[in-house]
Amino acid sequence: MLFRTFTVRCLFAILAALALPTLASAQKSGYVWADNPTSASYTPSASYSFNSSGGAISINRGGVGTYAVKFSGLGGPTAGGNVQVTADGAGSESCKVMNWSSGGPDFTANVRCFTSSGVPVDTRYSINVVW
Repeated sequence: MLFRTFTVRCLFAILAALALPTLASAQKSGYVWADNPTSASYTPSASYSFNSSGGAISINRGGVGTYAVKFSGLGGPTAGGNVQVTADGAGSESCKVMNWSSGGPDFTANVRCFTSSGVPVDTRYSINVVW
């Protein structure tokens, strides 16, 4: 009887461990290389972007160094997720995530980019989102 209980518990532990990669792959994510920093609005290159929902990705420039990156269909029933952004300029530019909205059909991240002295600047950047 002890052997059977031990075997059944081990079997459940193994099955649970095998299910972890499946659960991790169900995570929603997206990334984009924003390479057109002065454009008022554009769809980034499909070669340098991804949206696990299959939806469109759009970038809108609100002003110098201010961008909204929208991943259509990547939102969820409640707000959540994580956003990482990295400047990709020729100088000492840096970009920061100001906030994001993910509780709904879309996931929109708001980005601000600056020079090393804190002046807003248009620059390329890459962004990664996970919900």
